[in-house]
Amino acid sequence: MKFRVLFFVGLVSIFFTTACSALTPPTPTSTPAPTETATPVPTNTPEPTRPLATATAANAVPPAISFALNKTQNARSMQFEFESSVTTVQDGQTKKIPGLALQGMDSTLNRNITISGTTSDTNEFITYQVIVLGEAVYIKGISGNGLDPQEWYDLPEAVQAGVRRLPTARGLIASFDPADVSSAQFQAAGSETVDDENCSVWTANNAKYAQTLVGVTADSELGKQLGQVDNAEFKIWTCADGYIHLMTGQVLGHAAAKTQDTTTVTLRFHMNRFEEAFKFQAPANFKPFPGAPQAQPTANATKATGATPTPTRSATPSPTP
Repeated sequence: MKFRVLFFVGLVSIFFTTACSALTPPTPTSTPAPTETATPVPTNTPEPTRPLATATAANAVPPAISFALNKTQNARSMQFEFESSVTTVQDGQTKKIPGLALQGMDSTLNRNITISGTTSDTNEFITYQVIVLGEAVYIKGISGNGLDPQEWYDLPEAVQAGVRRLPTARGLIASFDPADVSSAQFQAAGSETVDDENCSVWTANNAKYAQTLVGVTADSELGKQLGQVDNAEFKIWTCADGYIHLMTGQVLGHAAAKTQDTTTVTLRFHMNRFEEAFKFQAPANFKPFPGAPQAQPTANATKATGATPTPTRSATPSPTP
């Protein structure tokens, strides 16, 4: 697996700028009542089933990791936290740059995620909250052109692509290549309790492939920033329920011309509550996105709740980043 998303590229801000320049503010309309969606454990699995990692006798994947990786990659729902950062020491001055960070709940059809990070173009730290309910997308945190970052907005399908391309928990875990895991040569490193589960801790014995699992390759921007790599580590926690609950990684390097100047890349990926039927709900008092055409209430609106029925939409899983 190669984490190519350590820095938030600002897809949402790019989509927002483009969309707002093409849309005009709408006339005021009444705010729709919140809708609620109870998500059963999905029966469809958009991610292809991954085969268990194959290995040679000299480079075998421990059965516990092979089983847990396959099971976790095929999980249809989970709660998660993912965070990454880059810490530099230059001329004795330490600076920590937040990378991509996500937390929330993810399923095959719906998700509720808070995403933040440092944009690669402006070095600005930004945070958005996104709720996806089938084909409906709501976002909070965008600003400019009269938009309030404290308000929720309902995005029309024409401007949803940038949000749907944002990383998801299921996409991140699915991007791990069993071949890379095999090459990292994991060995047992004790046991710990995570999420009230008894877990085995595994540490990569091959520093080169530990670096690969973190996503730092020689031709990547992070690889160039690191300069000469001094150390790389990667750990996996496989737990009694058969899932991977935690992954951590760190790569340390120094500048070739100035060895005291160092760069450290870290990541942490925590997962739990697998296969739960999460209840996702549209935010209360969301507003229409500027310039978006508004759906009209139908004659079959439910009077008891005051909710406006939402048109039926086909469930389209978001693409894997």
